[in-house]
Amino acid sequence: LACQAYQAASLVEPLDAREEIPAERWPLASTPPPRLNLQQDALTDILMAGVRLRGEQHGVSPAMLANRREVERLVAGERDLEVLRGWRRAVLGRDLLAMLEGRTWPLWRDGRLELVDVAD
Repeated sequence: LACQAYQAASLVEPLDAREEIPAERWPLASTPPPRLNLQQDALTDILMAGVRLRGEQHGVSPAMLANRREVERLVAGERDLEVLRGWRRAVLGRDLLAMLEGRTWPLWRDGRLELVDVAD
């Protein structure tokens, strides 16, 4: 019984210690995704098609490239995203930015969906 009391005290101790940590050092809760309007939501759907295409082309799970929440943040204007860094940028991020800028767009051709550069 004394052992159980000691174990219980050791579990409560860290909870008491949290009061000593200033609030500005507390971990931040993840921020919710931005609220998109109907047009932005449709654009997110189109960009997600690009995510799936690049995943298939590179033999990578689309979820490893970007999830919908990250693409929604991209559509909302955020740029500090994993999909825009490192290997994800090379595989997908540049294409997503090009799609947002209207330089690349999905096209259905010969029974396949592909990303193509848009001629001005």
